[in-house]
Amino acid sequence: MSSQKTPDEDSYREINSEGDTVIQRSSKQEADRLFQKGIENYQDSQFKSALQAWQQALLIYQEIGDFTGEAETLSNLGIALQSLGRYQKAIERYQQSLVIKRESGEWQINPQASHQTKRRLDTSVQHHVQGEYHLALKLAIEHFEKHLQLARSIGDRLGEAKSLFNLGKAYASLGHFAEALHYHHDSLKIKQDIGNDSSLAVSLTALGQAYDSLGDYSKAIKFYQQCLNLPDTEENHGEKTTALGGLGSAFYCWEDYSQARHYYQQYLHWSEHNEDEAALSVAWSGLGNVYYCLTQYQEALQAYQQSLKLKQNISDRFGEAIVLSNLSRVYTALGEEKQAKLYQQQSLVIKRSITHE
Repeated sequence: MSSQKTPDEDSYREINSEGDTVIQRSSKQEADRLFQKGIENYQDSQFKSALQAWQQALLIYQEIGDFTGEAETLSNLGIALQSLGRYQKAIERYQQSLVIKRESGEWQINPQASHQTKRRLDTSVQHHVQGEYHLALKLAIEHFEKHLQLARSIGDRLGEAKSLFNLGKAYASLGHFAEALHYHHDSLKIKQDIGNDSSLAVSLTALGQAYDSLGDYSKAIKFYQQCLNLPDTEENHGEKTTALGGLGSAFYCWEDYSQARHYYQQYLHWSEHNEDEAALSVAWSGLGNVYYCLTQYQEALQAYQQSLKLKQNISDRFGEAIVLSNLSRVYTALGEEKQAKLYQQQSLVIKRSITHE
């Protein structure tokens, strides 16, 4: 595939003037129309038409910098691609949506709107999915349910707890977080009753992640913190690292920036200790988001630049695009429009080369 040329500065649409703001609003309305058209096409089993509509919507959301629309459209594209049997591409789109939700400060600033959109999509699209991935998960659920019944019939409490946990993870993977919470809570209670401390951490982080996905940050924080309070053991190490990142994100979405910074810094320290460049890049992005909201723009620039280097080191191209967008908004806040536009152009070129190949 031929390389894509970086657009000239003049090709980037400015939205600061009143006239261009009207253009941007009109573009968003068109993107929203295409987004809804894709849902309708999908409900009619017109998967190729749905894919085309969502691809067109994605182009507009990316152009106007609507991270919520971009993240949810990428998720829907994953669903459409699954239905067409293009499973690897589907996974890529899901992962790209996750990167936006995890690392884009602009997306996280208004998380409630995103969860409202997600709930609407759950009822409109998700139950129509016919992909191999979802079929495999449903077969896994049947398998875990049989194990659960067997464990209960012979009084195997640990086996019951493990089956409940596996059911919770499967339902979470399907996006059914209410069901996931039910199974994870039951599993945790049994582990606590029988004194099985070695696997408490995985249950606590799973509960934190499920509540986080539902936008219930106070409960997410509660379970992440319980995980951190567990003894430092080899089994708990990875889950504690996950909990630190989850706490940083949850406090950020809760707009408690002091606590968010505290946990992102700890997450950074643990990631450095483990030489985990992927986690480090997320930690630096999180810190950049916090500094931006605190209007500490120079600190935000430094954090994002650190994240950008790491993204480039590990060849995380989509993550690189998100960091470039984050850098763009900092330069916009500093009044350096030329630099802001250049970073946004670079971000857009990378996104287009990845999500429309």
